[in-house]
Amino acid sequence: MNTWLDGITLTLHDQKDASLAHSFVSWVNIHELPKGISLRMNIFKGIDCSSLDLHKWRVKDNMEWIKNCPLPKDEVFMRYK
Repeated sequence: MNTWLDGITLTLHDQKDASLAHSFVSWVNIHELPKGISLRMNIFKGIDCSSLDLHKWRVKDNMEWIKNCPLPKDEVFMRYK
């Protein structure tokens, strides 16, 4: 793959995050991303994401907080506000 981005991981910690993610998830769903882009969605326990169309995303739900959890090897943490 010849791109500067190889994947996106969104983590929804609370219900407000699910509401904010709606427009981004919708944008991803209507655009053709480069082949091979990984789309991962981590959803914490108790969050209702039934309004999100997550057909392009690999979803892990019922996540729980792990204190001081290290990043996987070769990943970079970036927070978008």
